[in-house]
Amino acid sequence: MPTARATTRIGTTSAASALARLNGDGLGAKSGSKSDYGRHRARAVWSCLQCTSAASRFGGSQMTQAARPNAFLVRREFGQEGAAYVQSYLDSNAAFGKRLGRLLARRDIEAGSTWALVPADSPPQQIVDFEDGLFPNSGFPIMAHGGVLVPKFNPASSTQIQRAVADLMAQPGVSPRLVCAELIHARRDTPLPDDNVFYCGDDVYAYQTADAPVEAAAHLPGGATWRPSVAMITSFPTGLEGISNGSSVGPEVLDEMATTAVAIMVGAWDDEAFLFWEPKPKRGL
Repeated sequence: MPTARATTRIGTTSAASALARLNGDGLGAKSGSKSDYGRHRARAVWSCLQCTSAASRFGGSQMTQAARPNAFLVRREFGQEGAAYVQSYLDSNAAFGKRLGRLLARRDIEAGSTWALVPADSPPQQIVDFEDGLFPNSGFPIMAHGGVLVPKFNPASSTQIQRAVADLMAQPGVSPRLVCAELIHARRDTPLPDDNVFYCGDDVYAYQTADAPVEAAAHLPGGATWRPSVAMITSFPTGLEGISNGSSVGPEVLDEMATTAVAIMVGAWDDEAFLFWEPKPKRGL
C-alpha cells in the first residue's frame, strides 16, 4: 500500500487528508462510486499508517488516550467566525458545480446562529480551526493489511448529535420535516444502494423523513472543505406531500426547500462532524 507521510489526527494532520492526497480525491475511491454515497451511510473512514512507524505512535497508554468513543459533547456557539466558515463552505459547494450551496448562500448567514456539539475538553483555539481534526477516534487502532487502521469519530452514533437532529426536525411549524443531503460526487447515472434519493437534473439528494430512525437522518450530514457536501433540514414544498425514492423534482422545488430550511449542516473538522446553522427567530412587533 502507499506510504502516508502524514500521521493520524493524533499527529500532525488528519488521516482523511492523507488518504485524500494519496488517492487524488476526498474519498479513497473513484468519484461517483458507491463509496461516495456509502460514506454518508457508514462513515467507516479509516486512516492508514505505515506499519513500521505505527508501533511508536500507538503504544499502550497512547492507545488508551487515542480512543474516546463516548466523549461527552457540549454545545458551542460560534459568532462571526462560524458564519464566515459556513458562507465559505457554501461558496465552495457552488464552485464545485453543485446547486444546494448556491441556493442556501442566499440566506442571511451572518444574521443566523451557528453552533456545534464538540468534545467538552477541546482546546478553545482548536475548536475554531474548522479544517483540522478535533474529535476523538471511535475505537482503538487495529493492526491490519500491513498497517494500522484507526476508526474516526462517527457523529451518527452519538446520542447527543442524534437528539440535536431530532429536535430540529420536530420543531413546531410546517411539517413534515426531512433531512436532505446533496451527494457531492454522485450523478444520476451513479449506481447507488437502495436508499432514499431523489434527483434534480443530474444531481443526487439523499433524504430521510422524520418517521425514519434518527440515526439514519444523522448519517446524512458531513463533509469537509475538500469535499463540500451540504445538508439541510427542511419541509416538503407547498402542495407536495412527499417525495418517492428515485423520483425527480424541478429546480423550483429544491429552491423552495432551500428557502424554507430551518437548519443548514456543513462538514467541519476534516469530515469528523458538522456545524449547524439556524436562522434567528424573528422578533414580534
